[in-house]
Amino acid sequence: MHGLRGPSLSACLVAIAWSTAAAAPPPRSGVWWDQSLCPELRTKEDAPRVWQAVTANHAMRGKPPEPGTDLKENPEAMTLAQWAASGWEPYSTFDLAAQGWFEILGSLTTTVPLLREPTASALDPSEFAAVALGAFNDGLTRVKTPKASSPPESGGPSIEFAEGGFDHRLDLMAVGDLNGDGWQDWLIRHGARAQGGTMGLSSVVLVTRRGNGPLVDITNQLPEPKTGPAGLASWQMAKAALPAWPEGKPRAFTGAITVDGKQLGITMTLTCSNTLLGGTYRYDHVGKDIPLAGSVGAGGSLCLHEFPGPGVGKARFELNRTDAGTWAGTWDNLFPGDMHAEGPLREGSVTLAPKR
Repeated sequence: MHGLRGPSLSACLVAIAWSTAAAAPPPRSGVWWDQSLCPELRTKEDAPRVWQAVTANHAMRGKPPEPGTDLKENPEAMTLAQWAASGWEPYSTFDLAAQGWFEILGSLTTTVPLLREPTASALDPSEFAAVALGAFNDGLTRVKTPKASSPPESGGPSIEFAEGGFDHRLDLMAVGDLNGDGWQDWLIRHGARAQGGTMGLSSVVLVTRRGNGPLVDITNQLPEPKTGPAGLASWQMAKAALPAWPEGKPRAFTGAITVDGKQLGITMTLTCSNTLLGGTYRYDHVGKDIPLAGSVGAGGSLCLHEFPGPGVGKARFELNRTDAGTWAGTWDNLFPGDMHAEGPLREGSVTLAPKR
């Protein structure tokens, strides 16, 4: 799962082999990934072998299935490779923990082959704490006492903080140009555990920034971790076959947000610059423009946040393109791991169509 909203049992429920061997801090600009998360992943060329070994040998419940096991009746006995191909949704705490573990290694081995040397960077790893919290917290308006750290077992910077009854941790997993626009991107892992409990959250998010522009969530441009390195060629072909979004030309849309049983008409204008979106939307009954920033992702999906970027208490749109050339999805104001958000939790469905 991608983005900030996908809950699963935290990967910390499953033992991971950590190593500081050959660990180096992330560069100001370049290609880097945290090798302590997967010591076997030393070069891009290692990715297919590592992914195959990890998914073929690791069972959902951590032990090889007995010969003759009926996987339909006992899905917890699937290897991660079988699970990735099955479409089965994990249902036990063991399955969910394995899924969280898969999100880390699956994301790394699937995205590392895509990393390119950026030609420009507006992200500095020495400022990770402020940047990472900006991705989740809209300028530190909620988290008052973040604790920045770089644990001995980690090859990259991290930050820890408490919010909404959860202990959160953000880790920098990889840096490089992932979407081909020349600017450096960051792959960040978000892990959280309920204070005094066992419930956990685990997800990855991809962010970028151009010059002095806003921090933009481009997680929808990541391939699905279940794709694996072997599926990247077909994924890239499918992405290239999508209708091009007019570069630099504003597009107008009309639609509605349905929340709390009420349908609110909206009008939106978006302009694309090499897969990044900027623009505004307004509630028709209010008439005030609200700035937006976001991206066009795989399958033509749209991920949009109220400006200046991903944040708490701010509208977040996640929209998928339909066969009819329209978009449908969700809107919410939920902070990841927070059960109350800022003010009441608001969630709704969204429809969007090009303005005629």
